[in-house]
Amino acid sequence: MFQSSGEGYGFLVPHHKGFSCERAIHPPPPAGPAQKGVGEKLLGCDGDAYSGKLVRFDLGDFKTVDVIDLEKVHRDLVGFNGAFTAGRYAFLVPYRRSSNFYSGYNLMPTCNGLVAKIDMITLDVTYIDLTVIKVELCGFAGGFSAGRYGFLVPYYNGQGTSGYHGQVVRFDVAKFSLESVQILDLGKKDVTLKGFHGGFASAQYGYFVPWKNGLDNYKKRQQTSKLVRVDLTTFQDVDVIDLSMKSRNQLPPTPDRGLRGFVGGAAGGDFVYLSPHFNGEWFGKVVRLSTKEDDLQFIDLMQVSDTLSGFSGMFIQKNELKDLCLQDRVFYTGREYLHCSPACDPMDGHPGPNRYVAGRYGKVDKSCE
Repeated sequence: MFQSSGEGYGFLVPHHKGFSCERAIHPPPPAGPAQKGVGEKLLGCDGDAYSGKLVRFDLGDFKTVDVIDLEKVHRDLVGFNGAFTAGRYAFLVPYRRSSNFYSGYNLMPTCNGLVAKIDMITLDVTYIDLTVIKVELCGFAGGFSAGRYGFLVPYYNGQGTSGYHGQVVRFDVAKFSLESVQILDLGKKDVTLKGFHGGFASAQYGYFVPWKNGLDNYKKRQQTSKLVRVDLTTFQDVDVIDLSMKSRNQLPPTPDRGLRGFVGGAAGGDFVYLSPHFNGEWFGKVVRLSTKEDDLQFIDLMQVSDTLSGFSGMFIQKNELKDLCLQDRVFYTGREYLHCSPACDPMDGHPGPNRYVAGRYGKVDKSCE
């Protein structure tokens, strides 16, 4: 879910619409098996029915609802896995779609590479198909924007021995074209770097949250422990932090091999935080990693209650003025919008005085030094 600026609107990201069996949901193939009790007629069952209906609701009256059917733009604009915003635009992260393969009982799900760009004011929809670049460039889980770029978090594309992948996608949010797409294959740094779930930016770095890579890791479990940090200014330099092998700035200081299988995270001040999900068991250890000292700590929520486990993301309330000023000195501008010279070409196209999205034009805000 995301929202437009001001009171405005909230948006719900389409993913799945449930299991359904109806006659001729999809055109039947020339030939195929008949279901029992149906005689020679084929009954179309959409066992993985992915949705393309983006929902907008009014935050003011909290009753007005609009539905934008993305499938009218392209039939495969469905099955998204998260979204992020940049200025007046939202970007929907592609994950799965239903294929044209008919088994007689259901349509088999397959990987999706269509990124949708939504103008939150006009509701205009455009898209790019990443699989035009490479067929395996699909199946992401979350994304984020930083400066002039959007980033997609690599998750699962069904390719290779494990099905998980580590290809980070970067694209220019203003140009939004295949020509602006760049790819960073984390697998070239370490073949186990794949299957992330969620990501976020802090200063000039992007963080990719380790979830599951489909390989036999600790105790033959598929959950992974390697947090990846990418320098967003170069989009080349990659650091790997194995959380399960890292000593803690706590007592006892010994590494915890169970620090793996996170879903989502966030940055706040001089720290990044990871949301505990499943490491072979549901667990509740919230990890905090210092971006300056590289110290690791965690709090185990299951010590508070054994039901506090298996989280699916997090967010942080923070002192935005302080944090943005800290980021400004490295990468950002310090305000979501700032006045700029008449020569500027505002990325968001917002009417009124010339304004721009943070990061589009480099400017250090010294007001809070």
